[in-house]
Amino acid sequence: MRLNLPGYVAKLLVLLKPHKIVKLVKNKHNIPEEWIMSYSSYPRMATVPQLFAEQAKDTPDAIAVSDNLEQLTFADLDRRSDRLAWALLDAGILPESAVAIVMRRSVRMIVAMLAVLKVGGTYVPVDENCPAQRLLLILEDAGIKFALTDEANTHRLQKMPVLVVSETVTSTDPPDRAKGPFPTPSHSGPLSRAYIMYTSGSTGTPKGVEVVHRGIVRLVRNTNYVEFGPTDVVGQVANPAFDAITFEVWGALLNGSRVVILDTDTVLSPKNFASAIEKHGITIMFLTASLFSVMAATIPTAFGRMRTLMAGGDAVNPEAARTILKMGPPQRLVNGYGPTECTTFSVCHWIQSVPEGARSIPIGRPISNSEAFVLNGALEVVQVGEAGDLYLGGDGLARGYLNRPELTAERFIAHPFDSTPGARLYKTGDRARYLPEGTIEFLGRLDHQVKFHGFRIELGEIETALKKHPQVIDAVVMVVKASAHDDRLAAWVSLINPERLSESDLRLFLSDELPKYMVPSHVVVLAALPLNAVGKVDRNLLPDPLSAQRGQEGGALASTQLETRIMEIWKQVLSLSSVGVDENFFDLGGTSLTLALVADRLQALNKPFEITDLFRHPTIRTLARFLGTTEDQSGGALVRAAQERAARQRAAFRARPQSPVVNKI
Repeated sequence: MRLNLPGYVAKLLVLLKPHKIVKLVKNKHNIPEEWIMSYSSYPRMATVPQLFAEQAKDTPDAIAVSDNLEQLTFADLDRRSDRLAWALLDAGILPESAVAIVMRRSVRMIVAMLAVLKVGGTYVPVDENCPAQRLLLILEDAGIKFALTDEANTHRLQKMPVLVVSETVTSTDPPDRAKGPFPTPSHSGPLSRAYIMYTSGSTGTPKGVEVVHRGIVRLVRNTNYVEFGPTDVVGQVANPAFDAITFEVWGALLNGSRVVILDTDTVLSPKNFASAIEKHGITIMFLTASLFSVMAATIPTAFGRMRTLMAGGDAVNPEAARTILKMGPPQRLVNGYGPTECTTFSVCHWIQSVPEGARSIPIGRPISNSEAFVLNGALEVVQVGEAGDLYLGGDGLARGYLNRPELTAERFIAHPFDSTPGARLYKTGDRARYLPEGTIEFLGRLDHQVKFHGFRIELGEIETALKKHPQVIDAVVMVVKASAHDDRLAAWVSLINPERLSESDLRLFLSDELPKYMVPSHVVVLAALPLNAVGKVDRNLLPDPLSAQRGQEGGALASTQLETRIMEIWKQVLSLSSVGVDENFFDLGGTSLTLALVADRLQALNKPFEITDLFRHPTIRTLARFLGTTEDQSGGALVRAAQERAARQRAAFRARPQSPVVNKI
């Protein structure tokens, strides 16, 4: 048996860890065990609040978290979350009660997350911009009876008691309570549920993944892919509904590091993002592969002072990684892989070099207290270079899917190499293979699930949403590549009356059904979808969405030098041969990330602007007028129309009546 530990330490771990070092009886190709599993000693019996309490006691005066409005020390965060925890207890929150958190990314959001865990509850993070229908589905599925929110989001929650976490909450002990800290609940343990994270579902309904405390602790304490310490500053940029936030927040707070929350506008402006990284002295950060590519293409030197930069969420672009390593490498550049069902990361790879012509970057080996197996259909370990199905195990596994026992049984299977009662593996649905040096290479999906801008998306969920429209006969959705750092969602639909419905109409319809990151950049309307000999849609015959006919408003030529400059930038970024000056950037396939590339190239014009200005002026004509020294007042109606369309791109929900019960704490 090959182990990557001294013999006496390995024997000790056999006694202490939950599953014995398993004998790979189906490992006929003698794959070394260090390729498959990794273990370390960590506080596996502890909960998140217990470890935070220890940290707050050790470093009470150290800064724990900050945003652009306020900052809290560990002692402040402890007291402030205590006060909110008492309020939650008074509201009747019971062990593992699900509490929705619908808030902007802020210090108050982290106070809310910690307070819910302190009372033994389960927090359910929700994207504040998700459509009303999706929010309702999540609230109903999770059995939410109570929510935490901020002033900006109270209108999102209907007929539900909410607690508004105010910006001006003091750090004093709560009134009418004993002056001691909130007691650690005796009923909360390492296998208690900590949060429910909702991911895309192929049936059109999002599914909730139940993650336990042990999964979080195993992710961030005494692990082998990153090292958090008291001098580290962790940048928080992930959407609350994306499980990378688990790495950012608890990685910092359970190790004495500081969390710095960077607002979205800053993150989407490469220049401002790079400045913020330097200003705050950020040493650890996770970026989605798409944002990583944008920064590599614009300011590749931004990460040169970091200790660890992680990229992932989908396949990391080899050319982007090579550029970062050449221009401004952090001490450690890591490709992180792992589904929500395994608590953020399960397999990681330290990128030290990228060979010329490399088509992919390995996802690596298992992180500490995790397992990764590449198996064939008989659940046998495959040989080096042979493609197989990727299965994950270890302490990061979630309980399963909330209210979905059949799906849980299908995806969380009995461990074929471990006879310990309850031992399981998670079937990822990804294809992979072992490379000769012992790392794992990702080869693609078995189904129509994709990773897109960091989010896991079931393409079937988008197709189901499209088919809800009474005019839609059939629909197909795929990811298409516009350039090396620009992937886009595209949909092809057949309609009952094609002349009565436009691409913009369908995208607007979807914005009321799905989060904005799931709304396709391109919708191609066809008389009928092409079919193969067996009557299924032939995806190879679908027309290129990038060259398909766009709306009637396109085609107008540039009339000024500034419009011409902007037009050339748009064509480069969007990979289009022609663009009309009145076409909407987002209707042409633009995203917030490609907009960041536009902003970077516009710097050469020496015109003062913020990236939010580009959202408000999404056509070449209106943007040129805004950037110009004078503005043609006769174009006011056109400007307003363009601004309204941009607003539809940014807002994926409609205002709702305020909740009937609102308290502030």
